[in-house]
Amino acid sequence: MSAPAPAAGSPTGPVTVLLIDDEPMVLETAADMLRSRGHQPLCADGGAAGLELLAKHADEIELILLD
Repeated sequence: MSAPAPAAGSPTGPVTVLLIDDEPMVLETAADMLRSRGHQPLCADGGAAGLELLAKHADEIELILLD
C-alpha cells in the first residue's frame, strides 16, 4: 500500500516543527518520531520557551504542535 498523495498546498519535503509540551517524555518521543521522518523539531518545555523559539525561528517554523 502506498502513502496517500499530499494535499494541495501541503509541504512535500522536510518541515520545521515547533513542539511544545511540559512532559519531557512526550516531547522526546514526538521529536524522535519527527526526526525519523526527516523533519526538524524545535522543542520547548513550556509556553514561555515555545514563544521564545517562535520569535527566533518564525520564518522557519511551518507547524506548531502543543499540548
